[in-house]
Amino acid sequence: MRELWLRLQSYPFVSTQLIVASLFANLLALATPVFVIMVLNRYIGSGIDATLITLTSGVVLAILLEFCFRFMRLKLTEKINTKRNHDLMIGAFGMVLSAKMRALAEQSAGEKRETLQGLQIIEAAYAPSNLTTLFDFPFALVFVSVLFLLAPVLGIVVLCFLCASLGISYVDRHLSQENIKTLSKTNASGNSLISTADLASKTVRAFNLQNVVMKKWGQYVSSFLSQRRRSGHQQGTVQALMGMVQALMSVSIYAIGALLVVKGELDIGSLIGANILASRAFGPITQLSRLQSLFSKAKIALARIHVLAQIETEKDKGTSPKVYKGGLKFKDVSFSYPGSTIPLFESLDLTITPGSILILVGESGTGKSTFFHMVTGLLEPDRGQVLTDGIEMQQLSLPWWRQQLIYLPQEPLFLSASILENMDNRSPLLVENALRQAGLEEFIDNSAKGLETVLHNNGLNLPVGIRRRLALARAFLNDGALVLCDDPTEGLDIEGRKIVLQCLKNLSEQGKTLIIATNDPAILRGASVVLDLNQKPAPQIRKMVSQ
Repeated sequence: MRELWLRLQSYPFVSTQLIVASLFANLLALATPVFVIMVLNRYIGSGIDATLITLTSGVVLAILLEFCFRFMRLKLTEKINTKRNHDLMIGAFGMVLSAKMRALAEQSAGEKRETLQGLQIIEAAYAPSNLTTLFDFPFALVFVSVLFLLAPVLGIVVLCFLCASLGISYVDRHLSQENIKTLSKTNASGNSLISTADLASKTVRAFNLQNVVMKKWGQYVSSFLSQRRRSGHQQGTVQALMGMVQALMSVSIYAIGALLVVKGELDIGSLIGANILASRAFGPITQLSRLQSLFSKAKIALARIHVLAQIETEKDKGTSPKVYKGGLKFKDVSFSYPGSTIPLFESLDLTITPGSILILVGESGTGKSTFFHMVTGLLEPDRGQVLTDGIEMQQLSLPWWRQQLIYLPQEPLFLSASILENMDNRSPLLVENALRQAGLEEFIDNSAKGLETVLHNNGLNLPVGIRRRLALARAFLNDGALVLCDDPTEGLDIEGRKIVLQCLKNLSEQGKTLIIATNDPAILRGASVVLDLNQKPAPQIRKMVSQ
């Protein structure tokens, strides 16, 4: 198992200790069947109490030492697991946050959620108690070997039953993987529906789409229950088979052993001891069979994480110029979404000088938000270049670049955290100043916890006007040279619109470059350049106005 090897490889010395501890724990486990054999054959035959005391003391000591070694193994496996589990959980979540948007969008929300939930399955599968079971498995041969020394015939019988149980486990593993793959896909669709019911509940209710969503949920439930029923039936059958094999093994040992006792080739103590040895050998195989489903789920979860790891991530290193003046240039830029027959942009050539105002006009779906996503580095063009003060954007450090932007998205969302945390934990003085510029003093004053007020449901429970102004305050914290506003006055009341217009005027007077997607006449009047995105495939400069 590759995952087990990776865990052991990270701590070679600890892994060696784990193997040694497993060896001693299993060797000491031989003490109990040996004790039974010696008591039945020597003490009962002689009746010497000193013999019983010696044997009992020895086996008790062995049992205590076995416990110590097994306890030591749990501690060692915890050490092996801690770093790997931590790295997997941090790494997978980090990949979701840093993966390039275009590639990440190919996975549904349900699939991403299923991938992250799989981290808990991996942690549970490789829990210390389960790893020790894996380490006990090879030592089943130790007990079989002792059985061969007692009675070769019984050793062969037990070996045959162990092989049968391994065969059942192998078939179970193969079937489980197929069932779990199917169930995982089903769960992904269920997670998507849960996200819809949570994040889009208002839309679902407002447009009476409950029946559509419930129909899909009903299909998911039927599929899920059917697959779980099939999986449960398989697990129950395997457990019953394993129980039957173990029972038949015990019957065979006693039946064949009894014949050997009658023939004088075996004594009673050895017969009972042989059954204990057989049970010890069979134990790890039974436990491993019960864990097959969990390990199969972990394997599929690891495969999902591997797929996620293949997605190219945004680079956090690159050029970080000391000063950004606010210039931007598009050279022969083309962009289209997968499956689209018409590109959003084609042969886009545009130069935006520092301090100018570019207005984007276009109907919904013409590419206004995509244009902003390219400027922020969230999306890359299929062809052409985006230059910032003459530097290719792909050469820039994206964290640095985004600090140069004052960005107000069309549908602002927030972390489900405090207002201060949503402002990147900047100093309260800076945050209060930004909130004041956005006209939110009254909102903060009326909040019981002020800046520590927690925004729930990614801020979607806030009124649209408050949410947009809060996003504007968040944007002000960067004080960058380039301002990006996607429909900044849409959905605002008179007061909110007035505040936004004044903020845009102030930013323009400070010499900042403004790119605004809007149909608001008050903003259009101040345009230096108007870019018409309704024109396809190549957007056109529809209007030039001097400031």
